[in-house]
Amino acid sequence: MIAYVADLRESLIAVAKRKSLASYEEVLAWLKLPNNDVGHRQLYRQLNVLAAKQLLLDEPQLCALVVGEKKIPGDGFFWVLNVDRNHSEAAKRSAHQAEIKRVYSHQWRLGYSGFRG
Repeated sequence: MIAYVADLRESLIAVAKRKSLASYEEVLAWLKLPNNDVGHRQLYRQLNVLAAKQLLLDEPQLCALVVGEKKIPGDGFFWVLNVDRNHSEAAKRSAHQAEIKRVYSHQWRLGYSGFRG
């Protein structure tokens, strides 16, 4: 089910405009998903759908704003940056920081119809 992707995108655009980051737990709460294994799996699916749509639209990856305790996304994020999950943490951090800069500098539009339905 990909019911939350448009809401997820709009929430993450607000985070980008504040030049901030969001934890997985915060995003679960925004989407009213349970903070358990089921909720996390649903969120990961939504993040992957959002990432794929943004690749098609040649947009920066808003998913870069969703981070864990180490202030970096989980390994599942890095496919979208063509960074292998087996790369060093330093390589992942470098790729992540470069994407964050792209996200923060992008001129985001809310309500883009390509993310509804």
